[in-house]
Amino acid sequence: MAADAAERFGYDREPHADLRYPDSGHMLEDASVLRNALMFTTAQRAYVAASLLHQPLDKMPENVIAFLTLEAFGAEMTAMEDTLGWLFALRDWKPGTAAFCLMANLDSIQVGRGDYDESHAIEFLASLDGPKLREVLHIPSDEGLRQAGLEEELIAKIGPSLPHKLDGLRRIAERRSEANRTRVEAFNKLKHGLLAFPTRETNSKVVVQLIRGKGYKKGEIHLNTMSLEVSAANIHDMAGSALAMQAQLWDMLALILWFRFGERREIPAWASHAMEHGTWRHE
Repeated sequence: MAADAAERFGYDREPHADLRYPDSGHMLEDASVLRNALMFTTAQRAYVAASLLHQPLDKMPENVIAFLTLEAFGAEMTAMEDTLGWLFALRDWKPGTAAFCLMANLDSIQVGRGDYDESHAIEFLASLDGPKLREVLHIPSDEGLRQAGLEEELIAKIGPSLPHKLDGLRRIAERRSEANRTRVEAFNKLKHGLLAFPTRETNSKVVVQLIRGKGYKKGEIHLNTMSLEVSAANIHDMAGSALAMQAQLWDMLALILWFRFGERREIPAWASHAMEHGTWRHE
């Protein structure tokens, strides 16, 4: 299956002869899109997640904790969606073209639908190893980086880090696909109409998220639901997970901007802290 996937997904391509990819400086070209992702998009997502971690949750009423539980769930699911969206965009990226530039890819990709659903992500990621992920992420070879003048110490860190990045990507895709995409369906209901109901189960406060119902016309309604524990611990768990994923996404995109467009960005404090202390909670 891996060989078939390599041919179908097209990641097994020859390395770019020149490390630098074309860029005119236009705000919609690839370098600008990457720069915006690093300086604004991931930072905005991180700000929302971090704001949940800094709340005085022990002093808040139960209904506010329920509100923030939904916000934390949304932050975590959004981080997963962002990451897979970028994975597909980078897979299909053809630098220097308009039809397959990053803006066009990101604009057309709908994570969870059609060729961009979780099953396709899982299949694609299963076909990769560290070196092939390196190609997907457009990271030049060690020799190419060496010729470009990159320090040996930094070059030595890149290869060993790729299997860990691949493992994280696989866990994201698998998490979204669990139980027939239960979490994804619940997240969609959160975004559209907030079909969530605070209740109690075994003396524990929960928010029940509607996934889908049936039997409305017959008057025999059956609902598929998912429950979220309403607690400060769960808020910290989900928000911390969201921060860790956004930090890893920042790291991957920063490498591309540096190696392919010659623009090195210092890691922001939020990403550095998340990489050092945050964990992808679904070990």
